[in-house]
Amino acid sequence: MGFTCTKFYMSSAPDLDITGLVKKAVFMVFMFCNSITMLASVATVMHLIWAYNLSEFEQVQTALIRAMALVTVALISISVAFVVGCCLVVILLPWSTYFI
Repeated sequence: MGFTCTKFYMSSAPDLDITGLVKKAVFMVFMFCNSITMLASVATVMHLIWAYNLSEFEQVQTALIRAMALVTVALISISVAFVVGCCLVVILLPWSTYFI
């Protein structure tokens, strides 16, 4: 929410606002990773609910293995989204030019 609702203005590029932010490839990667995380999390919850309602051990074990695979995908994706989001904020901050 902070990335999509905030307008960033830099002294070197005062016309960079929401439209400029959305066109950046870094922002697209951030949104893509967040979408993957949300879909994997929902699928994980569905698999766990399905496993709770099963009676055979093999089916329960299969559902739990699939759920763990989806959790792994979600964790990797949210880690990438966090790093990309931090890079996006640091790239757009005007004070970063003082330290480089």
